[in-house]
Amino acid sequence: VTIQGSDGFSQQTVQVTLTLTSGNLTVTPATLAFTAATGGTAATQTLSVSSPLGSIPFSASASVTSGSGWLSVSPNSGNTPGTLTVTTNISGLSPGSYTGYVTVSTGVGSMNIPVTLTVTQQVNLSVAPDTLAFEALTGATSIPTKTVNVTVSTGSLQFTATAATTSGGSGWLQVTPASSLTPGTLTVTASATGLNPGVFTGTVTVS
Repeated sequence: VTIQGSDGFSQQTVQVTLTLTSGNLTVTPATLAFTAATGGTAATQTLSVSSPLGSIPFSASASVTSGSGWLSVSPNSGNTPGTLTVTTNISGLSPGSYTGYVTVSTGVGSMNIPVTLTVTQQVNLSVAPDTLAFEALTGATSIPTKTVNVTVSTGSLQFTATAATTSGGSGWLQVTPASSLTPGTLTVTASATGLNPGVFTGTVTVS
């Protein structure tokens, strides 16, 4: 800006600087990703909202570009610095990928945070039978083994198997193999070696 005197000769110059910033809002993280199985419960993640200008008001809303009604955000307004809770609800959704976004706005601009939701088919693991009972005389050197069949509701799944005793000390209960694929069969073995007469209990855990 130049200021010139009325005599036409003397003048003063005032320097003026205009700084343009990329935005007055920072939202982290820049994207959100959720994964859930059908029949699962709602899941939440958080977004942090801040501004280099200090405390400024903002609003927040959620929209979906595929699926319907599965994405929400709260609170819907606040001041920086603030935290937003983003919730996904997979009720009624089929397996697949869904997209949406959370929009955070101020009076001079807005930011869209992409959100992806991957819904997988729920897999139910089943074992049969679900109880086993062994009987033997003290000192028996061999007790007939028993088997457990492991299946899943769909496809094939890797599983592990472990045996644990809740009475009678350790070592009298074993299961093989330690891992396999469904459908599979487990062999459960009991040993009477070193045990006094009585009732002993244990578990076989398949996961």
